[in-house]
Amino acid sequence: MRVVWWFATLTVVSFATIILSEENALDPFKNVALTVSAPVDRVVRDAASPLGDIYDSIVNRGNLVRENERLREEVEILQAQLADQQDVLLRIAELEDALEDYPVRSVIAEVVGSVEVPTDFRRSPV
Repeated sequence: MRVVWWFATLTVVSFATIILSEENALDPFKNVALTVSAPVDRVVRDAASPLGDIYDSIVNRGNLVRENERLREEVEILQAQLADQQDVLLRIAELEDALEDYPVRSVIAEVVGSVEVPTDFRRSPV
């Protein structure tokens, strides 16, 4: 008999809570509950945050290792490209220095003349 009364009480309280929440009659209680539980929630969240970080680091370790290896390979490629570019820049600087040692003199000339083109192609031996 106690089980029946307990179940009936639980049902009535549940229906009353549903009806009151639909009518927004419980909003003041929600505000009080949130005001009281916010500091507790913050403490629990702050305490659980390192545990979540540890869990994430354990679960995502494989992904992090693969990403780290990929990034290391990318760094090696970029360092090789940088070394090549530095070699090219050094060679350009050497050529510019060499060019300064040998000044180029230019001469501007106007060529006027005519070219005779043979007009009798049929008679020329092949």
